[in-house]
Amino acid sequence: MRHERTTCGERSRTFRPVVIPRWRDEAWMKWMLLVPLCGMVALSLPFPAMAQTPAREAGSISAMIPVDHVLRQKKTLEAAKDMKLLWGDTVKTERGGRVRVRLNDGSILNVGSQSQLEIQTHDTQAQRTQLQLAYGRMRASVVRITQPDGGFQVRTTAAVAGVVGTDEFIEAAQIYTTVIALGGGLVTVGSPNPLYASFQSTLNPGEAITLVTDQRPGEKRLATDEELGNAFGETEVDEVVRMEPRATFPGHTFQGRIVGSNMVGATAVSFARAGISISISGPATANGIPVSITVAQNVPHGTYPFTVERPQGPQVGVLIVTSEENARKAGGVGSGGMKPPPSQIITATRGAKFVMDASATETPAGTSIVAFLWNIGDTRLSSNQAQFTINTSLLKPGDYVIQLAVINDRGQSATQRYNLTVAPGIQPVEIIRELATGYESLQPNQFLKYFDEENFRNYSGFAAAIDDSFRSQLETVRVFQRPVNCTISEEQDQAACQADFELQFTKKEQPTEFLDANGNPFPPGVPAPPNSTQGKRQLTGTERSTIRFERADKGWKITDYAAQVSCPGGNQVSGVNVGSCILALGSFSSPGFQITNVLLP
Repeated sequence: MRHERTTCGERSRTFRPVVIPRWRDEAWMKWMLLVPLCGMVALSLPFPAMAQTPAREAGSISAMIPVDHVLRQKKTLEAAKDMKLLWGDTVKTERGGRVRVRLNDGSILNVGSQSQLEIQTHDTQAQRTQLQLAYGRMRASVVRITQPDGGFQVRTTAAVAGVVGTDEFIEAAQIYTTVIALGGGLVTVGSPNPLYASFQSTLNPGEAITLVTDQRPGEKRLATDEELGNAFGETEVDEVVRMEPRATFPGHTFQGRIVGSNMVGATAVSFARAGISISISGPATANGIPVSITVAQNVPHGTYPFTVERPQGPQVGVLIVTSEENARKAGGVGSGGMKPPPSQIITATRGAKFVMDASATETPAGTSIVAFLWNIGDTRLSSNQAQFTINTSLLKPGDYVIQLAVINDRGQSATQRYNLTVAPGIQPVEIIRELATGYESLQPNQFLKYFDEENFRNYSGFAAAIDDSFRSQLETVRVFQRPVNCTISEEQDQAACQADFELQFTKKEQPTEFLDANGNPFPPGVPAPPNSTQGKRQLTGTERSTIRFERADKGWKITDYAAQVSCPGGNQVSGVNVGSCILALGSFSSPGFQITNVLLP
């Protein structure tokens, strides 16, 4: 990493660290480096420059739920259990995927769904680790740092978090970061923004803070029971169960129940934390296990995982240990008393447009909301209004996270996530194939399925002609389709395709004739041999169609259909909405459905 000395007024690409605090086992954690910047003391972000050895091992994947990948240099590798991870590797999880990483020093990283975490450095001898969480959720259980210049640091776009021998949860989005201290020690949080370089907040177990990008950092707060539970449940690889009640207090014994599924065969339950004992107090059912729990008086506040042993594999859950006062406060809405609209899962076909509305966000009495920040992760789509209009035409098919941050005039903030899936929908080329299938099946509804009833000119008359031709005139149809050429403007929601069809068909009122072995009639004056058959000959024609599409909430729809047709007997027709020989038979001279806004080549 290169560090450049700058003067006031010059742009600094990185800070130059000059002082590194020493870490003590029992001291409050200091995880910021002091940096001179135009006479100010700035928050330290990078470690001192270190030569990175190529292909240096950092740890391995100990468990995972697909689909996950490892980005290594310019390659994208499929993640696998026991896969070695190197300095500079990035772990990327897709929707539903999760990864557990065991670093070489024994620290555990649990990476949640739709997350991207880079292992920048992991020096086990010096006990210096740097991670970059680009987006998503991560829960870390960090071994105690004993080296004087050691440290464990996680950076996001909005925060820098340092820990030593403790557990933490971080949720990172492009516009905000939430950090929660889960237990075992303290977490120190700072801002990477030089305007707030002096800011530093130390979180005790059970406390949380949300930093919003380019906004003055707010105050820390108590994490809610829901936040503490989700910090575990949203990052755990094993099957998750729930403890009821979720929270208790030091020095307390109570009867609880573990709630989950397929629990009849459970053989044991246990906590890894000394001072918390648990035993099964009654018969297990498919959906729950009654338990008796005792928490010793000296157990510090925090979140403590437990394990349920079963023949089909372990289940895990978490118990929150807090004070009675904190439990009462944590039962509120959290986020400083602010409550944005609830999370939801949204599925839309590409082309759909919809509005996200945060104007109903609750804020404490006597306060008012001063800022709304919307963003769709990994895109440039954003808004600073209460309402955010999303045009999915600007998004490729896939999974996204819509991020919301709301700030009031006290500097309190609240965040929310909304999962969005953009489905590709049927494409114009596929719709043209459906037209060919509709021709052959002689099913009017199938042929008309992708026509825009509102915007297609004279749709009612056009549909009536299709129905009459398919049901009253035609007996059989075969369609031979050549490759289709399409021009698509994704952002404009418009497409134009040229399709060539070769048609073979028979009519219901068509007379029968004597046919040879190839299905051809005998020339006039040539008597039919005894072995000839009587039937209808195949009529043939060709159609070159120009088909225009527009895309709306329900996907691509046909708005114009113009054709240049060559029919039996050499007749030609142009400018008919469906100008095929099938519809034009018997009316070549006066086609019924003219359009003027399509120019044929």
